[in-house]
Amino acid sequence: MGSHRTLKVTPGGKRALKEFALTNGSVAVEVVGGHACTWKEDENSAWWSDCGEGLGFEFTDQSPKANGFKYCPYCSYELVEKKYDETASG
Repeated sequence: MGSHRTLKVTPGGKRALKEFALTNGSVAVEVVGGHACTWKEDENSAWWSDCGEGLGFEFTDQSPKANGFKYCPYCSYELVEKKYDETASG
């Protein structure tokens, strides 16, 4: 009979869980902490992650959240949007 295990991880630790689950079987996960990854839109409508991982994303319309992104695919933290503000640029 198998035992049920629950791991508590920060949102950034979800990437490591994939590897753990592959080697140790199914695991219940409780995400703790309130970290976020801010995605900023630039003047060319590309979106860049605050964690600095990967390349910029370009969406044909709207924003990351409007296209189903809830978490940063690089660091796994909750995604927060910051749209480009033309009035703030020089």
